[in-house]
Amino acid sequence: MCGASFNPQAEDESAGKSSATIEISNSESQECEPESPAPPVFYGGFWIRFWALMLDGVVLGLISLLIYGLGMVMIRILSPEIGDPARALLLPQLVANTLIKAFYFIYFHAVTGQTVGKKALGLKVVRENGECVGWARSIGRYFGSFVSMLVFGLGYLCVAFDSRKQGWHDKIAGSFVVRV
Repeated sequence: MCGASFNPQAEDESAGKSSATIEISNSESQECEPESPAPPVFYGGFWIRFWALMLDGVVLGLISLLIYGLGMVMIRILSPEIGDPARALLLPQLVANTLIKAFYFIYFHAVTGQTVGKKALGLKVVRENGECVGWARSIGRYFGSFVSMLVFGLGYLCVAFDSRKQGWHDKIAGSFVVRV
């Protein structure tokens, strides 16, 4: 209530019992806006999140293919004596893919709350107050996804049964996936 003070310790002299009093000030400097109910939140369920992850996999796969192709061309031009360029690229490609995947998920979740897949399917990763998760939570969520994957993907499967559709990685980071 706007402009009201609540005193739970006031004594009722007539009955000798504790009661609450409310004092209302009619100050013109305080304006009351009627409180509107918060809009309902629709959480992103298991299957829509699954398909968003598949779209992200396609995006990351195309990026990986591009980097691999550029690596093959560079090896052919700079080191034609290498007999098996695919074998020579195995470790660098693995490192590049790992770093790109980490950057992709951490960056997009921290800055916009949406990867390409989530944006395409109308999902967003947010904190409980609806704001973006930020860098620390995004990093925690990314590494928490490995925890979700550890026991046969059980941490991801929990999304299907949790009332707020949180996987273990969401719970670790204090994040939610909502429909926008």
